[in-house]
Amino acid sequence: MNELIKLAAQIYILVIIAAAIVTWVEVDRQHPLVQFLFKVTDPLFKWVRELIPPFNGLDLTPLIALLGVKLVEKVLVALLEF
Repeated sequence: MNELIKLAAQIYILVIIAAAIVTWVEVDRQHPLVQFLFKVTDPLFKWVRELIPPFNGLDLTPLIALLGVKLVEKVLVALLEF
């Protein structure tokens, strides 16, 4: 079970990174892969932005989301090993 949690967290981390990169470069936002990235990450990003809004044009949402996913992964793995 621990390995499954670690794998799911790694996959979601990669999706978060890909979504962040897509926002930095010019891509077709109607492309199905881009739509998938936004559909999967938007709920978490919206929640993080409510807690910590961007300031001075700097949006740290993907970084905070990455840290949050990693934290949840560590906590779940630790609880399962306990």
